[in-house]
Amino acid sequence: MDIHTNLPFEVEFIVLNNKEEKDEDKSVLVETFSSDIYSDNQKIPVFTEYQYIKVSFRKKVSRNIHAQLYMNYFEFLSEENNTIKFDELQNSYMEIDNIATIHTHKHNITGIPLIPGYYQYYIKYENDIYYAQFQITPQNMTINVHKDMVNQIEDHSLGLARDFLRNQSAISNSKSDIIATTLDKGIFLLQKKYILTHALEAIYNSPITSFKNNYHKTKTNKSLKIDSKAQTLNNKNNIDLKNLSIQNSKVYAKNIMISLQNNENQYVLQSLNNYLQILKGSINQCELSIVDITQIIRELKYYKNNPLLLQKRESEIKNLNKIKTDLKILFSLINKYYNRRKERREKYVYVTNKIMKYPGYRDIFTINRYLNSKIEDNIQNLYSFKWKSSDTLYEYWSFIELIKTLQNIGFEVNKGWIFNSNNKKTVIPRIPDGTNVIFEKGKVKLDLIFNKPICKKVNKKENYWIRHKRNKPDLRLDIYNENSYVKTIILDAKYSPADKIWKQYKVVEQLNIYKNMIVSSQNPDYHVVKEVIALTPTSFNNGKVINIDKNFSVTIATFTPNLENVELVNRLKQLIFL
Repeated sequence: MDIHTNLPFEVEFIVLNNKEEKDEDKSVLVETFSSDIYSDNQKIPVFTEYQYIKVSFRKKVSRNIHAQLYMNYFEFLSEENNTIKFDELQNSYMEIDNIATIHTHKHNITGIPLIPGYYQYYIKYENDIYYAQFQITPQNMTINVHKDMVNQIEDHSLGLARDFLRNQSAISNSKSDIIATTLDKGIFLLQKKYILTHALEAIYNSPITSFKNNYHKTKTNKSLKIDSKAQTLNNKNNIDLKNLSIQNSKVYAKNIMISLQNNENQYVLQSLNNYLQILKGSINQCELSIVDITQIIRELKYYKNNPLLLQKRESEIKNLNKIKTDLKILFSLINKYYNRRKERREKYVYVTNKIMKYPGYRDIFTINRYLNSKIEDNIQNLYSFKWKSSDTLYEYWSFIELIKTLQNIGFEVNKGWIFNSNNKKTVIPRIPDGTNVIFEKGKVKLDLIFNKPICKKVNKKENYWIRHKRNKPDLRLDIYNENSYVKTIILDAKYSPADKIWKQYKVVEQLNIYKNMIVSSQNPDYHVVKEVIALTPTSFNNGKVINIDKNFSVTIATFTPNLENVELVNRLKQLIFL
């Protein structure tokens, strides 16, 4: 039986508030486990992405038992999680009768939230393994809206929604709509490294051969095979086969030769060339990501506001360097076999299912079948794969959607970001701070700027500066008329419920700072910000999708996938053109 209810242990997910008090209504006790890794008959506990969660693994019997709870989702906290151990494969686990933290959210300490999705954990007990899952849902949108947000980001810029924090990866319980990046495919090949190695050895040692008829001159003192084609060649060259002894020379004869030039071997060469291109691209993507994450680490060290994330990112660099090394090793291995074969290489060949009869060849065929189709179905299960955090995704999505919104208003993109011709085919791991897109419509020019700090003192090269240390809005839209700077609209992507924004003192204070503390570099008495707009993924409780406070020049507007906020679009038009 797959489902087990009478095991001598239990797991409790303890949800706590900011005061570290247990929330009885949200905490969940798990006593049912499955021996089938793919079982879907269990009731799955559901939590939200920013909840403060601990997990307790304890026995239900008085006798001593030996069991280990394996999870790759523990928060790295040296003080709280000193019970966590690692096996030889660096999988984290804890022994029975211990408690560990999955995600911290207390006081000023916030860990790395689990990404929405399904998470699997398992327990080793008496040489058996028992599986279970829990689900993390988005805090401020439905799981389907979150999925649409991810898909829209990936559709616009392949790889942009993804991250590499391995121990925070969620598994997939449904078919993915995501297109595999080159790095996804490279990591898939790494997973199949040993199968691939043995396949190439088998093919090299025992290749599929075919017989080929070859016609050339052969000495008459040897055994000859003269068929109709050989006869024709001899006649054309005036060779009299009836007087061979007199001629004492050579005649055209049929010679049967073993050849490697067949569709199956051409298919292998074509596949190896494809693998080499994938691995080369994967190595390049690793290097781009390492450069990008190194910049994030520099920022984390500068601001000193998230030591947990800093540790994770530094670990991430090590993981990516290891992946890059493994990719290079696999590239060299495949290249060695590819260079051994000097035969003609066709652009594309077709093979039938009979290739499955031959050792090595069938492995190449199976790997290609996954690369060409099924890899998308399993992409979320690939090594070290996960989405970025929801708040980051929402910032990215807001930037991308604002670009589309301005285009729909009638503005044309002039230059910037991926619209530069040399960037169109680049896989983008992150939108760098300071990224901008320039639009034009008649005499009006817009400069949409992502996450760029505003100068904190007068700088004549800049149109404005800010009289406050909080100087980094998510988005700002600088507006020009006939190339002369006119005004700015600040847009801040708040991954928070619409009704709560007015109740969050620090958020309201931040919005007011942007409105009142940004002044012209030419005239410090002139406040350049026309309005501050807080974007939120939720509607208000009364169903409204926009709230304009004209006294403070602050607007809160719903901005979310699959909802066209006409009122927000009209407001932007008014602010731009008036």
